[in-house]
Amino acid sequence: MVITCKECHSETYVTKSLENSDQMIKAADKIFAEAIELVAKLYTDKIIESTTNQAIFPYPDLLTFYEVDSHIEELLYEMFMDFRMKTFQASFHLMPDYTTWYGLAKMKKTLVEMKDLDKQLRVTAK
Repeated sequence: MVITCKECHSETYVTKSLENSDQMIKAADKIFAEAIELVAKLYTDKIIESTTNQAIFPYPDLLTFYEVDSHIEELLYEMFMDFRMKTFQASFHLMPDYTTWYGLAKMKKTLVEMKDLDKQLRVTAK
């Protein structure tokens, strides 16, 4: 990437931009990991049932989220397929406003909603 981008930009600019994008993805993945763990704990605690084989891997299967039974799993899928992808794409295309408002901010908002749903599901399960 540096070689290609250096055709129009300085190497310092390219290197710094790629480093910043990497940091943005790490921030997004930290949020996403927390959301995955939230759903996985609901599976482990048998509050929601997974449609995948939990005996092998007790975590959400992001490839089967068109066939989930709970809203919290739908939110996780949307976070992965939409908001994380917007964070990734916009960050590496140097679109900080789009990265923030349509990517990372939406991920944070969704995580807050998922935490609220987690509390509601746990209260209902008792």
